Amino acid sequence: MIEVVIAAIIVALCAAYWGARLFPRQWASLRTTAGLAPKMTAGNANSACGACKACKGGSCH
Repeated sequence: MIEVVIAAIIVALCAAYWGARLFPRQWASLRTTAGLAPKMTAGNANSACGACKACKGGSCH
C-alpha cells in the first residue's frame, strides 16, 4: 500500500513540474490565483521585470 502512495506522490510531482514547464503562463496565473505567488501592482518599479533589485534604470537583466 505504501508503494502505491509513494508512486502517486511521485507522479503528482512530475505532473506539476512538467505542467509548469509546458504551460508557464497558465501555471503563473494559477499560482497567483491560489495565493502562492505575490501579486504585481502598478506601483512597483520595473514591474515588467518582477521588481527585482538587479533591474536598474528601467531595463531588464
